[in-house]
Amino acid sequence: MAGVCPAVSGLFLCRTKMESLFFHRVEYLLLDRMYQNRNGDLEKMRTHRICFAAVVVLSAALFAAIPSQVSAAEEADTAGTWREDALLAADSILCFDALTAENRSDFEVTVTDVETGFIENDGDWWYVEDGRIAFLTTGTVHGTVAGITADWEVTDGKVDLPVTDITYLLENAMQPVGTTLYVWGGGWNAADTAAGETALYQGVYPEWAQYFAANAGSGYSYKAGKSSWESGNRKWRFYGLDCSGFIGWAVYNSILSEGQPGGYVFKSSKVASTLAYCGYGTAQSCTPYDTFQAGDIVSISGHVFLCLGQCEDGSVLIVHSTPNGGVQLSGTVSGGSSSQASELAADFMKTYYPAWWSCFGGQKTAVSASKYLYGTKFSWASDDGIADSAGLRGKTAEQVLEYLAAE
Repeated sequence: MAGVCPAVSGLFLCRTKMESLFFHRVEYLLLDRMYQNRNGDLEKMRTHRICFAAVVVLSAALFAAIPSQVSAAEEADTAGTWREDALLAADSILCFDALTAENRSDFEVTVTDVETGFIENDGDWWYVEDGRIAFLTTGTVHGTVAGITADWEVTDGKVDLPVTDITYLLENAMQPVGTTLYVWGGGWNAADTAAGETALYQGVYPEWAQYFAANAGSGYSYKAGKSSWESGNRKWRFYGLDCSGFIGWAVYNSILSEGQPGGYVFKSSKVASTLAYCGYGTAQSCTPYDTFQAGDIVSISGHVFLCLGQCEDGSVLIVHSTPNGGVQLSGTVSGGSSSQASELAADFMKTYYPAWWSCFGGQKTAVSASKYLYGTKFSWASDDGIADSAGLRGKTAEQVLEYLAAE
């Protein structure tokens, strides 16, 4: 027995905790049996020693044959796509290696519905190829990420999301157009200090269209809601959007990163400068003689709006929430009763939102350039991760509207 035990002890040092416990248990049982027979037959003691050695050898072989999760991950194909034996569950990728074992991370990414393309996991986007994460894939890959179809830069299998996409921002801003009334305090919280529940809602809040259908008419006025709000009754905030509530909701629904935890509803005259302070772009004073591109946000005294583009005559097409018409398109006018932008706005609202047009048409689609275009203009910074997948910032207002109408 003295010759067997040192070898067995050395073997224990090379085993995992589970294996060690197993071998120690076997050793205890056999040693106990040999001890009980220490004064017994010599042949029985030899038999026990042989059995013990055989159990050690067979058990070592058994444990060596069991594949481990670590070895499956470490044996990944270095060409960039994981082998089938690295998939540790039928419908999931449980483990993959970032070049070295030290960088290993655990993910539970269901890939049954995605053979090739992008997939989200815990807020991150990864590129899946043939049902497996192509972890070492680096380059430009065309696909759909967060609802945006474009060419995406992939590094080590992961997509670094931009802050937003101008196309995404404009498409979101168009969703409540023609079906949401201007409501004083709409989008704010009950304390009147920041974004409320509706401005933190993903998608169009259901009560907006319901309130529009029940209340829109030639006699609608936001002033009753304003008086109620100022008297402390804040129930109106769920029924529609005011100007800053609308912009805050549109930005919140379009930011692809974690963003501001408290949302983006700020005092209207401070929206442009605050977005710049958040690091999303730049803010500077503007006049009617400046260039305005799709996605620009302009703050003026008592109002804020989003630009959809500029026309050849210099007029600017905007989308905003305005008394009393609510969320709608308007065009700036200089020295006359109409402009290319105001005509675009009128034609669009009349064509696509006849119910709105019958209530508010003609009186809200033209706004004064001298009032609306003197203020602070916020522009998204492309070098800070702002995408423009459709190139809308380089298009005229008419081209932008054609693109949005076709979507």
